Formats: sequence, C-alpha cells, structure tokens
Amino acid sequence: MSNINYDGKRLKKAAIVTAVIFAVMVAFTILQWGIASDWGNISISRVTFISEGGAEQSGVMFVPKGVSAQNPAPAIINYHGRNNSSYNMINWAIEEARRGYIVLNADLAGTLETKVHADSSTDNLAVGPVEYLEAMDMVSEISVTGHSMANLSLQVIELRESEFKPKLRSIVGVGGAFFYSVTGNPFPRETNYCIIEAGADLYEMAVMGGTANARAMITELSGLGDAMENGVLYGDIAENNAFQYVEVPGLSHQGMLYTKDVITPILDFIELSSPAPNPIDNSNMIFWTYLICSAIAFLSFLLFIPALTYLFTSLPLVYDIVNIPLAPSQGKSGKKWSTHLITDLLIPLALFPPVTMWATKFPTNFFGSLWVNQIFFWLVANSLVGILLLVIRYYKKSRETKLTAADFGFGNKNEKMFDGKRIATAFGIAIAVTTVCYLWLDIVMGTTGLDYQFCSMPGQLVRMTPQRLIYTIRYLLLMIPVYFMINVNVATTRRLKSTGNETKDTVRAVLVNILLSAGLLTALVVIQFVGVRIIGTGATPFNQKYWDSISFGWTFPFMMSTASGVSAFIHRKTGNVWVGMITTWIIVICMTIMQCCLVPAANVA
Repeated sequence: MSNINYDGKRLKKAAIVTAVIFAVMVAFTILQWGIASDWGNISISRVTFISEGGAEQSGVMFVPKGVSAQNPAPAIINYHGRNNSSYNMINWAIEEARRGYIVLNADLAGTLETKVHADSSTDNLAVGPVEYLEAMDMVSEISVTGHSMANLSLQVIELRESEFKPKLRSIVGVGGAFFYSVTGNPFPRETNYCIIEAGADLYEMAVMGGTANARAMITELSGLGDAMENGVLYGDIAENNAFQYVEVPGLSHQGMLYTKDVITPILDFIELSSPAPNPIDNSNMIFWTYLICSAIAFLSFLLFIPALTYLFTSLPLVYDIVNIPLAPSQGKSGKKWSTHLITDLLIPLALFPPVTMWATKFPTNFFGSLWVNQIFFWLVANSLVGILLLVIRYYKKSRETKLTAADFGFGNKNEKMFDGKRIATAFGIAIAVTTVCYLWLDIVMGTTGLDYQFCSMPGQLVRMTPQRLIYTIRYLLLMIPVYFMINVNVATTRRLKSTGNETKDTVRAVLVNILLSAGLLTALVVIQFVGVRIIGTGATPFNQKYWDSISFGWTFPFMMSTASGVSAFIHRKTGNVWVGMITTWIIVICMTIMQCCLVPAANVA
C-alpha cells in the first residue's frame, strides 16, 4: 500500500529517541519529587473527602515525616483562584511543608478531581477542607490562605469563624481584597488576618480602579483609617485580633503565585500564631528549582508525544499501512505567502474580540467551561473561515482538474480520497499514544502526588478522571473542524520549498506551523501580561473587559504549538495527515480540558 520499502533503521532510531526523551522525563520527575518532598521527608499524596452538602472534594496533601496524633503539627490550607487548581498553589505548599506544616491544597469547584456536583458551591467547598483537617488528631491548629477568587472562600470561613475555634488561627488573603467591594462582607473579628496585595493587579484595576482604591477600602473596613501602614502589624496575635496589610509594588496578579515577595509575608504572619515546627529563614526558598525541574518534565512530555507516535508509525505492518512517499513541495510566491499571513494572522486577530466576547454569553450547561469556551470558539471560528476559503480555492481548482487525496494531504494522487485502513490505523495509534501518556501521568500522580507544570499557570498535565473524560468528548467533537484545517494547512498551504535536506525541511515545517498556529495568541498573551508589568499600575494594554479570555488562555499557546508542531512532524514522516491529525486531536484536547475549570461562571462565583 505504501509504495515504500520498510526501513528497520527508522524503527531503531525512533526507539532510541523515544527512550532518551522518556529517560529525561523520568529523571526530572524524580528531581521534582525530591525537591518537593525533601527527598521523602515530606509525604505528598492526593486526597479526597466529602465537603458539606455531600460533594466529593479533592486536594493535594503534604505531611512532614514524624507528624502523628502523638506528635501533632499546625496545618495550612491553600485555596486556589478562578480556573486554577490545587497545583497552582504548589509553590506556597513546598515552602510551607519544608518548615514543618501539614499542608492541604484544596481543589474547588470543577477542578482536577473535585466532582462537578449540585452541592459543589463556594460555601460548601470552602468549609469542607477546614472540617476535614479539624477532624484529624495530628492537626494542632489551622491557618488558611487563598489567591484571587479564593478570597470568596476565605470570606465564607470568616463568616463562620466562630464554628472553627479553637483550631482556626490565621487567615491570609492574597490578591482578592476587591471581593469585599463585591460582597460587602465585614472583616474577621476572631481570627488573625493578613491581606497581601499587588501594586499592578489588573483585577484591582478592573473592579476598583486600582490598588490605591482597594487600599482605601481596606483602611476603612479595618477601622485603622489613615494610620494603616504597609507591613505594620496591628492588634494582638495572642488575642486573635491581629491585622496586617502588605502591598508589593509593581507585582502583577498572576505573579503573586510564584514570588518570595508574597510567600515570605505569608509565612511570617502565620508563624506568629503557629510557629514553624522546622524553622527555616523565610528568605531561603527552593520552589523555583522545583518549577524548573517540572517545566523540563512538562516539555519532555510534549516531545514524548511525537516521538512515541513516530515510533508506532515505524513498527512493521503499521509502517506499510500509514506511510507513503512525501510529495516534494515547490513552495509558493511571496505574494501568496502574504495572502496566507492575512488568513492565518490578521483574520484571527479581527475575530478575537467579538468571538471571545460572544462566548462569555454562550450557554455553558453543555460546553461546561467558560474559560475554555472563549478560546475554543475562537479557534472554531478561524477554522470555519479557513474551510470557506478552502472550498472556494478547491472549487476553482476542480474546474480545471480532478481533485485527489494529495490535494488535502490524505494520500497519493492515485489513491482514493479516504483510505479506511489508513484512517483506522491512525485512530489505533492515537488511542495507543493517549493511553500510554495518560497511564504515565496516572503513575506519576499516584506515586509522587505531583503533576507536571510550566510555571503553574501556563500549562499543567494531570491525569484523566471519568467525569473529565465525559466533558472532553463534547470538546473533541467541537474541535473537529479546527484539527481538520490545521492538518490540511500543514500538508498544503504551509509548506516551504523542499531543499532536499530532510532534517532542515522538517525543522522548518515544524517552526513555520507553530508560528502560524500559536504565534498570534502567544503574542497577545505576552503583550497583555508583560504590558501589565511595564505599566505597573494594574492597567492592561488591552481593555480587560474585552480581553479577559487572555487571562485564562496561558495554556493555549502550548496546546496550539503541540497540535501544529506534532502534525507537521508526523506529516513529514508519514507523507499524509491522518496520524498527526487524529493523535493531536485526541491527546491535545484531553490535555487542555484536564487542566481547566469545568464549571460555568455562575456556579463558581
């Protein structure tokens, strides 16, 4: 079928490359576990418990060695923000656990393994972790922290603080003071309380007009008025009425998750009421070393996808079914490339504001993640425009010559348009790659309690759960036109003139397709978030009202780069688009949906 002879050397090379990438991934998996667990002195595990109302809730728990009912220790609960998860709080947890605290990073509504349930309300999921730790004899006292929207969870605890005495000692709210202007709730009166804010917080700017206004509100609610000074402790820790406000100039909202300028005051404040069992200078931090190791493991995983796919296409029998000679490319003129850049960059840019804004109003009962919907529907809109242009282009061509499988990258021009055996084998490879990759993630999370991540927010890799698999299917169907257009473009319009150097041509194909697929969104993300830091007030280069999807789109450049890069690589190696199209369609969408919050905004607030 393939018209090319089987190459045993290709299988050997593919196996070696796959093994090397896997070895790097294993090595940095061990390193990230060693750093986070202090080489086994801290037990890290995923836990599940029942919150109020009966909803099953999940989290990641850190228990230092030697802690028991006979030797209890103070605990810290870290709550994550909107469209984040327990793993977004890993940096805080690592530093807290090193100092001897029991740590629980709780998953809130629709994240990771907390089930989407009628009783998965903010109230229930806020108090569930506190009650879970309260019941443990090894927990002597409890402090709670939260970032961004987690401040709503902290307010729930504040309103019920008398119920959680005597174990509840401190509350630290980070990057979410503006929620007091939304809810109108009072400050806590029976629990030591610290507020940490960023001077360049885009949400303080969007909701309250800037951190200065938020500070003014805090001075009023705290009762301190103009006497309130940055970093000064007021009240009495022993009487549980201490209050502190800390503002970090120039820091962005998202940056609060991974800077010692935030983690240090968190630790300093909590240690006043719950002294660290293992005191360490709070300027001594290792979380960035963990993040670097995890990022390398993350990128190794992304490279493992095409390597494993290529290995499967190199197997005997499979090789003959899926591989055909790659038709050489003559490239195209500068004029045609200019037109192509318009369709791949300028049209998507023009569509971004109206489509993402429309998606915020789209019913999310079926497409259950508002934050995913904005980017996904934008990608679908781009693909529909591409399909329309494809129909016009091929209609013109069909008037001059008969269209063949080669015109779409489906096969040779003398083959039938859809080769059932080749497509079925491509599905088999895609299922095999997805199974192996997610089996590995399950092993990693089951044995180390950790996932892979690239600086917490931009991308995470987590294991599959049954409920998330159900959610994934609907998005797989939604993204069919997107992956169809990506791969037709890979095989036809996005090809440079062949040089005869296979390595050079493959690298160029991968880079060109990544640039044209992910370059625009990557540029928008960089402009928005780098711009926030440059402006330094919380103002954004793009109006936050219309570009809010960028705030939750950090992971999508990874998704789009992986999809187009893997597709381009596999097309170069097999001569057709089927294996790359189907493999990336399944595993990349699964990767994206796994890391995102799956609950409509109305249920999260």
